[in-house]
Amino acid sequence: MVAQVGFPFAPAGRRPKNVLMGAEHLAVAVAPGLPFHSSAMLAAGAVFRPAAALSAVERVLTVRWRKSR
Repeated sequence: MVAQVGFPFAPAGRRPKNVLMGAEHLAVAVAPGLPFHSSAMLAAGAVFRPAAALSAVERVLTVRWRKSR
């Protein structure tokens, strides 16, 4: 909860804030066991991410997907 309240006041740049928000939602998925809620929140939050960040995530996931097959 401290991370959620202090998030808007974080002095970091855009990239650390994106990582912090993603880590926060992943922690919500793992700690109390709410994976569907967390994935919905990540999807809703992705609307506010820059297109370059989403493209980078897509590239990383595509490479990992192809290596796993």
